[in-house]
Amino acid sequence: MKRLAMYLLYGVGLIVLIYLGVRYSEMLKVTYQSDFNYMPFIFYNALFSVIMGAYLALPQVITQLRKPGAIKYDWLKLLIIGLPALLICFSWVLFLYIPSHELSQHLGIMYFRFGTLGTFMAGVAGGYILLNSLTKVQEEEPFWEKSKILAKIPKILALAIGGVLILYIGLNGIIHPLKLISVQGYVSDAEHYTVMEGQEPPKEINYQFNFQNWPRDKNAGYLFEKDKIRIEPKERLFQLTENSFSMEKEGVRNGSGFSSEGNVFTLTISYRIKPHEIIDPWNVDKVSPELLQEIKEALYDAELVIEEGIKGKRYQLQDFQ
Repeated sequence: MKRLAMYLLYGVGLIVLIYLGVRYSEMLKVTYQSDFNYMPFIFYNALFSVIMGAYLALPQVITQLRKPGAIKYDWLKLLIIGLPALLICFSWVLFLYIPSHELSQHLGIMYFRFGTLGTFMAGVAGGYILLNSLTKVQEEEPFWEKSKILAKIPKILALAIGGVLILYIGLNGIIHPLKLISVQGYVSDAEHYTVMEGQEPPKEINYQFNFQNWPRDKNAGYLFEKDKIRIEPKERLFQLTENSFSMEKEGVRNGSGFSSEGNVFTLTISYRIKPHEIIDPWNVDKVSPELLQEIKEALYDAELVIEEGIKGKRYQLQDFQ
């Protein structure tokens, strides 16, 4: 009867764990679809698979710990089976978080090889091994454990790998800081506008930025919409925006590519030019040639401001002219 009750309790706990875990995952999915910050969703799904694996190992671990003998942790099992499984499980999290091209490309390949289901199963296996490695030993120890030095090698290696990874992630912003490589400012015809025959399309200011080590978990479009990424006019450009025209947010275009020098992220920010003075009643957005020339000459009198995730970073565009 006691055994039946334990099975029922364990089974109910498993169902509750799955139910609550899936519910919370769906909640995070809804959240990231609104704020475009998908890192919590991806990290949680990886962590949840590890928790599932640990829960599946719980009965065997409890049975083992009830036996007489000395409590031991099988570091060799963790090193050979557990750590590779956990690396596969968190490969996409690490890919998004680590900006180093040399490391992230291998993590990305690993994730795409295994897919969502494969990484989840690897997390379950990793969580199972993580807890299942805790046991009690009564019989004679293997020959390699009789030597104190040999017995410590798996533990040292497992802790060293984990410690180096945690230290690398902690120092990630120092080792791979966000770096603005180049800036190109220009004025062009606004895209996606329908104009009548004979009319000129509206004009827009474009700033194209090339970054190294841009955080992959940061959505530039969302940050631009929330004014976390913005252009602040200075000096001549500021005077023009005060007296002659206004800058209306148009949008963000971005893409990422890899160069031989590392991860290069290209971001283009666009602002529509809205002249204060109407020179053509049939085309209220028409900009005079004189004002257009002044804008082109003052484009770099501005700052790029990035607030989200990168504390108060400001870049003087004149430094990249």
